[in-house]
This record gives sequence, structure tokens and C-alpha cells, in this order.
Amino acid sequence: MKLIRVVGIGVLGLMILSGGCRKGGSPGGAEAPAVQQTVVVFEGVPPEDEVILKDLLRVDGVLTKGTQYIVSINGQICNVGENLRLTARTRVYNLTLLSISGDRVLVSAVQKPQQQPEQP
Repeated sequence: MKLIRVVGIGVLGLMILSGGCRKGGSPGGAEAPAVQQTVVVFEGVPPEDEVILKDLLRVDGVLTKGTQYIVSINGQICNVGENLRLTARTRVYNLTLLSISGDRVLVSAVQKPQQQPEQP
């Protein structure tokens, strides 16, 4: 009987020290701020391809290194001026990162000419 009392008092003490047994939320009702989504803006892309490119191009996050911004695109760390290659349908685009800010990535996209199959 003494053991049950000691365990019960111990559990009650832990509940009081931890702020009760509220479900959900953090103590004090504070919530984490919403994560800001980075917008990708394309230059030189027809509107119908821009939708496809935005679906294929995933921005994982924007980091700051001193005063310079670095972006993670499809799991690859990129700086301003770097080139990427992306295929949308049968078209191949050469992408160049023009600028990166905290909430926007400006990308220049140039469609690579399609090679015609050789005629025998």
C-alpha cells in the first residue's frame, strides 16, 4: 500500500512540474510560426510550361551564409549563377539562377533546341 502511495505521489509531482497533462499544443499555448514558402519566378518560359516546371522544381529551403543566400533545389545546394538542367515533357530547359532572396528565387529558363532524328 505504501508503494502505491509513493508511486502515485511521484506521478502527481511529475504532472505538476511538467505543467499538467494537457493534450496538444505546447505549454503556455505558444505555437510555432508558419514556415514561409519560397516562390519560384521563371523568365523566358511560356505559361503552359511554367506550370510544369514549377511542379518539377522543388525548393527545399533557403539558407543564408553571411549576406549571401543559398537555395536547396530538388536536394541540390545552389548559388546564384549556377546552372541546372530540367526536362519537362519532351523539352529540355537550361536553368540559370539569377537571384535568391528569403522568399523568392528568380530563374532564367532557356529551352534547348530539340534534336531531329536522323533520316536514313
